Amino acid sequence: MKSKGDLAQSSLLQKFGFWAIATIISSAMTYYPVIIVDSGILVAYYSVKDRYHQQVRVFFERCTSNLVTTASCATEVMWLLG
Repeated sequence: MKSKGDLAQSSLLQKFGFWAIATIISSAMTYYPVIIVDSGILVAYYSVKDRYHQQVRVFFERCTSNLVTTASCATEVMWLLG
């Protein structure tokens, strides 16, 4: 049985086609000059064992936005990483 998300996606694809959906998605992507970073993404970056480590590495390599965080977030990351 398909979920509601699968049904919505398949009906959009049937109605508009793949390239129309890809164009809509890519035009909706916006450059954000500043991104606030929480502890989760930082832990994933510094922990090779984290399941999102590789994805986060690629994000940091490609991201051209200014990333900001707080001292308390940095403290939490250090505590979580031991």
